[in-house]
Amino acid sequence: MFFSGFHFTTDNKSTKAWVTVQTTWSEEKGYSSGFVRYEAKEVEETLQKMFAELRKKDGSDYEPNSARIMIVLLDCHLKEADSSISIA
Repeated sequence: MFFSGFHFTTDNKSTKAWVTVQTTWSEEKGYSSGFVRYEAKEVEETLQKMFAELRKKDGSDYEPNSARIMIVLLDCHLKEADSSISIA
């Protein structure tokens, strides 16, 4: 994995920022913001839509590396919430 050797935790400022992005997007789209409680299929479907639609506040796309980091950090968030689901 590209990010092996790095240790991410939900105490990490970046993790909190991406969880906030995911939560905000979910609420705007009418999804439950607590994706750690979703079933695997719901996580997959919701995150696919989010990754396809998500834009910066100015409307531009995120850089590919930002998306990769987002996936890793959201996966860490799932793990730290004792979810059996892995997205990375």
